[in-house]
Formats: sequence, structure tokens, C-alpha cells
Amino acid sequence: MAAMNNTAETTASADRQSFSRYLVALIVCSALFLTLAGSLAWLVDPYYVHSSPRIEGFNKIKPHAQDLGNETKITLAIRRNPATLLIGNSRIDIGFDPDMLATEIPSIPRPISNVGVPGMGVPGVRQTLSRLLSETSPRHIYIGLV
Repeated sequence: MAAMNNTAETTASADRQSFSRYLVALIVCSALFLTLAGSLAWLVDPYYVHSSPRIEGFNKIKPHAQDLGNETKITLAIRRNPATLLIGNSRIDIGFDPDMLATEIPSIPRPISNVGVPGMGVPGVRQTLSRLLSETSPRHIYIGLV
């Protein structure tokens, strides 16, 4: 009977050790996966949020980030701290290219940020402008609404 108790205790102890090893391996693998996923998201930086280095052929061109709306444009404008700010609805968004303005109108203060968002009305402009003015100091602001 004592031998049977020793065998049961040994089996239970081995099961606990096996379960402990499993939990440690699960926690380590989960932490490693989350670290790798977070590092990849930081490196790719699809919305220009993290200021990660731009690598030609990998993450330098982000063709759709500008189309993602207000938050991406605000983040870029804050990072850029524009001297000239263009804000409004689709007429500003589509009608004014900051690079073209800098080329065609040399006297316009640079950098220039276009924070136009299609469908933006007066409340949206007011809220966006308030946020931008709390974190940047543009010398010229052009507002376009129709």
C-alpha cells in the first residue's frame, strides 16, 4: 500500500512539474510573440504614428495613410509642426497639394500641412484646429469649407 502511495505521489509531482513547464513555455512564447508583433508594427508604421525609420522598398511609401482620415493627418501635422496649415473639407484635401504650393508659391512659409478631410464641417474644423493649435504654432492657416 505504501508503494502505491509513493507511485501516486511521484506521478502527481511529475504532473505538476510538467504543467509548470508548460505554463512557463506558454508565457515565454506569448511574450515573444507579442514582442515580435509589436516590433513589426512599429517598424512598418502604416499610419505614421511611431516615427520609425523609413527603409526604401519596405516601409518608406505608405500610399493609403493619407486617405485614412483625420487622425492620421493630425498626427502628421503635429509631428511636422507646420508654418502653414490647410484645413477644411474635400476642397482643401483634394485641391491643395502642399508640395505643389511650396514649389509654385516660394513666399509661402514651410513646412505646409494639409489636414483637409472630405465631409468635414465647421464643428470638425473647429475641433481639429483646436487640437492642432494646442500642439503646433502655424503662422498661416487657410480654412476651406463650402
